[in-house]
Amino acid sequence: MFRENCELFEKSTGGGGGGGGGGGGGGGGGGGGGGGGGVETHGAGQTHWTLPAPATRPPAQQIVWIENNAMQSDNENMRFLEEVLESLCPAPEGKKDGEPLYVQPTCPEALQKLRIKLIDQVKDLEAKLAHHSEHLIDEKASLERKIREREDALKERVDQRNKVQQLQEKLNALEAELRERQQCQKDAETLFDTPGVSAWCLVSPSCKRRPIANRLPSLLFLINHFVGVLKPLGECPTVNNSMTHTVHVIWFTH
Repeated sequence: MFRENCELFEKSTGGGGGGGGGGGGGGGGGGGGGGGGGVETHGAGQTHWTLPAPATRPPAQQIVWIENNAMQSDNENMRFLEEVLESLCPAPEGKKDGEPLYVQPTCPEALQKLRIKLIDQVKDLEAKLAHHSEHLIDEKASLERKIREREDALKERVDQRNKVQQLQEKLNALEAELRERQQCQKDAETLFDTPGVSAWCLVSPSCKRRPIANRLPSLLFLINHFVGVLKPLGECPTVNNSMTHTVHVIWFTH
């Protein structure tokens, strides 16, 4: 039984050198295990198992005390024992870092309970993960909704800015037209003060084509030169032609 367990243990751990021979009368035996793990007999039917050190632990081999008849001949249980024994079994008080870890005898029933406990822990972690995932999904949906709201608000602001820009362009056009009419009015007032013309009537409430107003002084000069003194006759009417600009009407008599 001992030899069978020893061989299985060495196969499962990739064991190196085995232990030395046993002593007499239940006494202690000889040499320790090699680098990959080994076994040594002790008195009172116990076996001194030497497990290989994990890669993340100090290079010193980890030693475990286990009753000889507690070991299973199943390699899966062997591997499971190697994985969980170091991390889950409590270390004795006063143990320092880097020292070998001594674990009390372990039976198959305890390993089965440990399996069940680990499975329950995994299920609990999966439930927590699912709950956390739902929370993240809800948070993602909330963020996407806020992004859409901000995009809509930004689009509305852009539309308002475009409307303001259009209104500003219309205002600029109206101001330009107003300045043009004011200039036409100034031209008309200057024309009223032209020497040699006694009286005339010039109506220009909506002058949109300044070249007409610019040509009026020469026209009035010719009329005054060939016809003679102009005299006012009634009120000046406003006449609009089909070209949408005001016709400058001059009333005159000899």
